[in-house]
Amino acid sequence: MREVDYMVWDKKRKAMFPARSICTTGGVYVMTGSVSTGETGHYIWIGEGYVLRQYTGLRDKKAQKIYEGDVVRVDENWEAVGIVSGEVYEVYFAFGGFRLKPKYTTRAMGYWVDEGEFLEVIGNIYESPELRTPEPGDIVEPSIGARVSTRVDTEGAV
Repeated sequence: MREVDYMVWDKKRKAMFPARSICTTGGVYVMTGSVSTGETGHYIWIGEGYVLRQYTGLRDKKAQKIYEGDVVRVDENWEAVGIVSGEVYEVYFAFGGFRLKPKYTTRAMGYWVDEGEFLEVIGNIYESPELRTPEPGDIVEPSIGARVSTRVDTEGAV
């Protein structure tokens, strides 16, 4: 069984903090403190002002936990169908599992991810929004040497 863990992104304060416990009665509430350590905290309702980020159960090649919304780079020595070594992907949850969404395309659904040792977390889409995968119609500013166009094609997008 995988470890269950969550992080919370506070949109107003632009801060990330661990969720110590979660209650789903009448909504989703998160306790930010810990009774066992004496850390003070409070219950917050996960609504428009907060984003709950789920731990994937995977760790990257530096043993860092990988969460939904993290952006990862694939190790240069790793090969898999559809995944390009050295490229950047966003981690997200869909269809019952965690997937890697390519950063420079909006057409692919992404690839299932079930091992993390070939990945390196380079940030997340909340603390570093420039790492977010573009949505259809977004203007894409390519990095130096990137193999992308400067306009995301929305025609024929699914």
